[in-house]
Order: sequence, then C-alpha cells, then structure tokens
Amino acid sequence: LPLPAPVRFVQFLLLPPGVTGVGRGLPLYPLGFVRLREAPGPFERIEGLSTSEQAIGGISDPQSVPAAAVSAGLIPLLGGRLETGRLFTQVEEAEGRAVVVLSFGLWQRQFGGDPGVVGKTLLIDRVPHEVIGVTAAGFPPKFVTADIWTPLHIPHRRLAERASVIRTFARLQQGVSAPQSQASLDAGMRALTAEAPAMFAGFTYAVAPVSEVLFGGQRSTTLLLAAAVLALALLAAANLANLTLADVLGRRTEIATRVALGGGTRDVLAPELAQSLLLGAVGGALGLLAAWLFMPTLQAFGAGPLATADLTVNRTVAGLSLGLALLVMAVAAVLPVLRVLRQDVQQSLRGSGRGAVGSKASRQMRAWMLGTQVALGLVLPAITGQVLPSYRGVTSIEPGFESARVVAAQVRLPATTYATAPARTAFVQQLLDEIRQVPGVVSAGMTTHPLLPNFPFMTLAEIDGQPSASGEPHTVGLRRVSGGYFETMGIPLIEGRYFDDTDSATGQPAAIVSASLARRHWPGQSAVGKRLRRITPNLQWLVVAGVVGDVYDVGLGQPLQDTLYIPYAQNNNAGTPVTLMVRTAGEPEQFMKPIALATRNVDPLQPLAKQITLDGFLQESLGPVRLRALLLVSFATLAVVILAIGTFSMTVRSVEERTREIGVRLALGGTRLHVWRTMTARTLIAVGFGLLGGTVASLAAVRELPRLLDDVAPEYGVVAVAGAALFGNAAAAPPTAAPRAAKVRP
Repeated sequence: LPLPAPVRFVQFLLLPPGVTGVGRGLPLYPLGFVRLREAPGPFERIEGLSTSEQAIGGISDPQSVPAAAVSAGLIPLLGGRLETGRLFTQVEEAEGRAVVVLSFGLWQRQFGGDPGVVGKTLLIDRVPHEVIGVTAAGFPPKFVTADIWTPLHIPHRRLAERASVIRTFARLQQGVSAPQSQASLDAGMRALTAEAPAMFAGFTYAVAPVSEVLFGGQRSTTLLLAAAVLALALLAAANLANLTLADVLGRRTEIATRVALGGGTRDVLAPELAQSLLLGAVGGALGLLAAWLFMPTLQAFGAGPLATADLTVNRTVAGLSLGLALLVMAVAAVLPVLRVLRQDVQQSLRGSGRGAVGSKASRQMRAWMLGTQVALGLVLPAITGQVLPSYRGVTSIEPGFESARVVAAQVRLPATTYATAPARTAFVQQLLDEIRQVPGVVSAGMTTHPLLPNFPFMTLAEIDGQPSASGEPHTVGLRRVSGGYFETMGIPLIEGRYFDDTDSATGQPAAIVSASLARRHWPGQSAVGKRLRRITPNLQWLVVAGVVGDVYDVGLGQPLQDTLYIPYAQNNNAGTPVTLMVRTAGEPEQFMKPIALATRNVDPLQPLAKQITLDGFLQESLGPVRLRALLLVSFATLAVVILAIGTFSMTVRSVEERTREIGVRLALGGTRLHVWRTMTARTLIAVGFGLLGGTVASLAAVRELPRLLDDVAPEYGVVAVAGAALFGNAAAAPPTAAPRAAKVRP
C-alpha cells in the first residue's frame, strides 16, 4: 500500500455469527466505532470514514460524486497532503460543521485549479458547505474513492443506527502485531454486547492489515501467477544460458588464439562479458518499458480488487528482474570462457584443424539444458489447461435472471430532503411511474442491491421454530425491492406471489425468499405462509408471500447465498442508495439519458449516481478470473515460443558445430537420410527426457492446484495433451534445421 509503515496499517471488521475470515467481514456500526475509539488499546490512532454518493450543486447542473465523511485524523493517517487551504479539526467533527475539503481532481475539473475556491460555498446534498481546503494530487489511494471530504459527525441519536456503517482504520503501536491486538478487541465486543445485545449478540471483532482485507481473497491467484512468472523466468534464463553457452563454445578456437597471442584472463573475459551485459541490459530495459506500457491494460482487465490497487512497476521487482537478466548473461558468458582458459591452448588450436568445435561434454551439457527448458515449458501449459475449464465454467453459469437489455441506475436520496420513509417511498414510486412512460421501456423496478461485484449485503434472521444449531441467528442476504422488480429482472416465481400494491407501509409485513433459503429451512413443504424475522430492534415477524429462483446477483463465480426480499415500502433507510432496474426494448445504453431526464423531471436537483448495464455488471464480476486466465494463457504462449526458439537455435548450432563430422560421415558412405536422422534424434532425445521430468512436475502441480484454487478440479489428462502438443512443437524444430546437415558437401 502507498502508505507510511503499511504493515502497521490495520482495519477493524465486524464478523456476523458463523462467519470467519476477514473476506466476509462488515464495516463497524456507529456505536461500535465510537466505543472502539473510547476504549484503550494498542493503537496509536483510530479513524473512520463512511462513503457514499452525494449530489453537489452551486457550480452547474447537479452531479453525483463519490463522497466520504471522515474523522479529522483520517486524511493524515492515509498520508494525505494539502494543495491549498486546511483540514477540518476535531472540534468541527464533533460539532458537525458544514465544511468540505475537495480532491485535487474535482478542483481541477470543476474549478480549473483556482486557488480562490477556498472560502466559497458548495451545495452538498442541498446543504451549503464552506470549502476549506484541497488535497494534493495523488490522494487518496485507490482503495478509498472520494472527491469530497466532510466531517464524520455522529450525534447521540445515530449511535443505535444500523443503516450506516463506518470503515474503521488504525495504526498499531510500534512492535504490536494485528493478532496481538485481538485481546483488547474481544474485551470491547463483550462490553458492546452487554450494552446493545440486540445489535451485537453473536458478532465478533476482527482486525487485520488493510492489505489483507483488500487483497487477501486474491492470495491464491497471486501465488499461482507468481509461480507461473517464476517458471517463465527460469525458462527464459535457461534459454539465454544455453544460447550464450553455445555461442561462446563455438568461438573456442578464437579465444585460444587470443591467449596464444599474449592475452591475459582479463583481456579475454572483458569483451565477452561486455557483450553479454550489453545484451542483457538492452533486453531488460525493453522488458521493463513494455511492463510500464502494459500496466494500464493490466489494471483495466483486472476489475475487482485489482482495480483498487495502486499498480506501478515496483522498483525492487524491476531491479531483481533486470539483475536476473544480467546475472544469467554474465554467468553464461564467463563460465565457458574460464573452461576454455583451463584447457591446453595448443590442444584447442589443434582441435580447429579437425573441426570438432563442440566437444561431447559441451553437447551433453547443452542437451541437458535443453531438456530442462522442455521440463519447465511443460508446467505452464499444463497448469493453464487445468485452469481454463474453470473460467469456461464460471462464464457458463446461469445468473438466474435475464440480464440482456437491462440498464441499472443508482440514486441516493439525501436525508435532508427525504427524511422519512413515506417520502422516500413516494419518490421511488413516482420515479418508477415516470420511467415506465419513457418510449421503449418495457418494465421497471428497484432494489437496494448496490451492484458491486462480490458485495453481498447481509442481515441476521430468525426462522420461526427453527433455531440454528449454534443458537445464533442465521446469516442471509437482504434485498429491499419494489413491485415490478422480479418481473423486470426475469426472476422466476416458484410458488406464491410477487410483491404488489398491497405490500404497502400499512399492509401486513411480507417477505419473499429464495429457493435455496426455502429448501434449507422448509424442505419438502411449502414456504408460503411461514414466518421469519430480521434481528432488528422492532423484531417484526414477516410472512412469506412467495418463493423465487436463486440468483447470482453479486457476480458470477461467487457462492450462492440464501436471500430474503422485503418490500421497500415497508422498510427503507435514509441514505441507503436505491438501484433502478429498467428493461428496454432496444439497446440499454440508449436509455441512460432518458432515465436521467425522467429523474430530473421528478426532482430537478436529484442526479443519478451510477449507470451500468446488467450485462456489463456481470462482465465486471468476471474481472479477476478473466485476468487469471488471460495471464496464464499469455505465460503459456510465451513459454512455447521461448522453447521453440531455443530448440531451433540449438539444432542449428549443433549442425554448424558438426559440419566437418557430417562431411566425414558422408565421405565414408553415410547417407544423407542417416545424417538427418542423427541430427534430429539427438534433439528429440533431449526433448523426450525433458518431457519426462516435466510430466512428473506437472502431475504434482495438477494434484496440488485444487488446494490453491477452490474452483479448479484435478484433470490429469490435460498433462498428456500439453505434453503431446509441446513434443509436436519441439519436434518441428529439428526437421526445419536439420536439412542443413543433409546438404553438406563431403
């Protein structure tokens, strides 16, 4: 992370009952955040932020921008600096003053970099705020997205809220690790449970380095790609060493001549070393340039966690890569020269008369190195062939809804204007009615699902008459939806009914459950009429009105979750964004402007926060697995290309070295076909032994791969397919180069 002392930079998470691992942890509720800051612990400072989309006005047409309400010390904790102005103080945070700090990007886009912006008034969610500062360029880091920063004010009445959550960060004291701080957190959780049992019963605290929270879920993929990079680097190193070794040994007579004419060891080594280092430096520099140019493309393909990473060509990695290239070139040049220098100069010079430039020992060494290349080259295609079916399997998953021709638009209603649940319900209903009048719109509905890949919004639920085995509430997904949502999404109704106009604020509290939830809790019987309730302060029982099909609405490849749907009219919170789902008769992209116009017709000051097609969302959710497949295919292709170059080059070198031997064989009655077979056989024998070793390594990798990647099953047949393909690739090189041997004139 681009932060000072990143190892000590940690994040606090709330783990629901039955959930382990920080990957599924939740941000803290306001009460938990406040109590955590009040309690003593091994932390230098504890800061928090609550992110959302907010509407800014007073400069032009209202527009929605990412915003963050933060504690006074968070920006310095993240290493932020100011371009102009100042940060807000702890007093301004405690009093909730209407002040704002702008990001450098927003300052440039909206104010042209005018330093006089400090002191001006900006409308944020229709409330005037004084601009007091602008952050410097390069801030914030990508894992925190915000264009405006306001004080995180938590009045006493908000302490019991569960609608808002706070991402909480801290810097550990020197010498304290995250696991060592867990004891103080456990004590804090016991105190919280005693203070608010309905809110925190069964929950636990977790603390982990922020890098673990952000990228821990990608550890398996990262380790796999790191191993693939290492295998490719070793393959390239073996190839370079083999070619350089052959080149130096091919000039053994020249080196011996230099020594015979009075050249010392330094005189002989210097030109060889200089040439090799020059080639290594130029090649390494070109490689680093290509890496730098390719970085934006890599991040665009990544999506998910990779999109929130600050990707650069790391200096340490770049230095090691360049150093490896130089080391390989230097060693491959120096060792053969030293070997030649140890030999008798007269013997080396006499050897030139017979033409036996490459000795048997040197040919065996190069054959062994070629076999090593083949072994390394087999592992990558074998692993790639193992992983690709999992990618095809994920892309072939049926999401459970009809994503074609559906556009999603997110709206965040400001709490200052839409402070009550009836006001929010009325706006949503009026907006849906307005959108349904747009020509070409087939249907429309809404949900509170934010359409963020791998972001399942969870809640705790109690099933009437079915306590869990652990005695803790059940963890299920929660979606607040409107009438028309299921029809618009094309989610099938299995039994019962969809929500309708009777599911209003005055109607009987109702719920719709997913098929997986119904099967789990009411197997072999109808779920309609059964009761369940969320673990909330009002503890209201909900009657199941219908059962719908399971959906992968947090992204393809994510685990299927039991889902509870409740009517938006019966339960909604201030500040929670709503996502409009609109099915169109034409291309969904063409309806983004009409939907924005319909929103402005209902409320001229209300902008849309985000628009995306449902197909685009599903493709975005595939980002990490698609990147994994893309890189592995690229690595495997490079391995095959490097191996082909090495095999062809070594065969050509072998023919050149043994030209006089070939002539002698032909002069003594040998046929050209026999010579051709001899040249081909030597290479193919080395390739065969390499494939044997590579097969053993590949089988071991295939066996261990499922332990690293949950979505991969062992397929040993892919090793045979990859080996056959690689042997065919290697076998194509000798027939291409060996005809040179057959054309030698005795």
